Amino acid sequence: MNPRDKKIVLIEGKQTNHPSFFLSLQKKGYNVEITSTGNGALEKIREEVPIVVLIDVASLRTAGNRIVYRIKKAYPKLPVIIITDAFSGTKKTTDADLVMVMPFTIQKLLNRVNLFMPAHEDSLREIGSIRLDMKNNRVFVQNRPASVTPRVAQLLDLLMDQPGEVFAREDLFRKIWETDYIQDMRSLDVHIRWLREAVETDPKNPQIIQTVRGIGYRFVPSGNHVTVSSPHLDNDSQDSIIMEDYQPDKDE
Repeated sequence: MNPRDKKIVLIEGKQTNHPSFFLSLQKKGYNVEITSTGNGALEKIREEVPIVVLIDVASLRTAGNRIVYRIKKAYPKLPVIIITDAFSGTKKTTDADLVMVMPFTIQKLLNRVNLFMPAHEDSLREIGSIRLDMKNNRVFVQNRPASVTPRVAQLLDLLMDQPGEVFAREDLFRKIWETDYIQDMRSLDVHIRWLREAVETDPKNPQIIQTVRGIGYRFVPSGNHVTVSSPHLDNDSQDSIIMEDYQPDKDE
C-alpha cells in the first residue's frame, strides 16, 4: 500500500489525562503527523491530504467544532473523527463524520479509521447502491461506509451472486460455515441481523436483505426493489425473537 494511503493527521493537546494515540497508531503502520492546533492541521493537510483527521478534543481546550468546520470548509470530503469524553462538551451537531467517546480500545479506533481507507477497484463489488469491499470487510451504501466481520462480508458476497433469488437458510449456513450440521442455525440469524444493520436504512423493516418466510433470504439491491406478492415474503420475521437468545462473538 502506498504510504500516503495510510497518512493520518492527529490534533492532540500537549497535556492530556490519557495516553497519546500517536505511538499506538504509528506502531500499527500509519504515517501519523501530529499537531496541537487547527492551523497546524490545515498546513499538514495542504502538504498531503490524509485518509482521515483525528481530533482529540478531550486533550484540547475546545469542543473541536470550529476546527471541524474549517477543515470541512476547505476539504468537504475529508473524513474527520472526533475523540471525546463525557466532559468535553462536544455538540451532537458537529460536522465530524464520527464521534468516539472514551474509553475505547486502540483496536476499536483502528476499526473506525479503516472505514475511511481508500478502496481499490479490484477488491470492490457493486450492485445498485451497494458496494462490498471484501479485502477490507467494508460495505458502502450510497458511499456511506460500514465495517463488517469477515463472515458477514462472505454472507453478503454470496447473496450478491444472485440478486433477487431466494437462498435457503440451510444452503447459506452450509456454505458460509462449511459444515453439514444444520440443527442449530441461530448464528446465521444473528449474522443476517448484523448485515441488515450495515446496509438497511431501517433494519427492523428490511428492504435489501429480505426474509422469505419458511425458506430463507434474498438480496434486493437498493434502487431495484421489486414488489412481491408471494405470501412467503415476510420482512417482519421472527429473527429478532430468535436472536435475542443467542449472541455469537462478533469476530465470527
